[in-house]
Amino acid sequence: AILEEIEVKMASTSNEHELITKEFLETQKKFEQINERRRILVAQESENQMVSKELELLESDAVIYKLVGSVMVKQSLDDAKSTVSKRLEYITGEIESVNKSFESLQSKLVEKSNQVSYNYQLFITFF
Repeated sequence: AILEEIEVKMASTSNEHELITKEFLETQKKFEQINERRRILVAQESENQMVSKELELLESDAVIYKLVGSVMVKQSLDDAKSTVSKRLEYITGEIESVNKSFESLQSKLVEKSNQVSYNYQLFITFF
């Protein structure tokens, strides 16, 4: 009777450990994806900030071209500044959103990691 009880507990612990490990790995994958998204957005933000600074250095009558597909299209300085400004606003908003997700996933990852460690200790206790 005691042996059967131990076997049931071992099976339950093993299944729980597998489930928690799977949840941890899924959370880790999401965390890596959001981290990559954040890295890309920060690079885009930096690039657009440089473009904005370059546009500020130009005279009002400067000729500016924008690449549309494979064609260079003439654009006014004000339009270019406005486009870059709007793009920066959008990117900044995306970064804020991604940072919230990043922080949430980071704490969830720590929680899942702790659960995996705890269940691993239980798991090896039975084996």
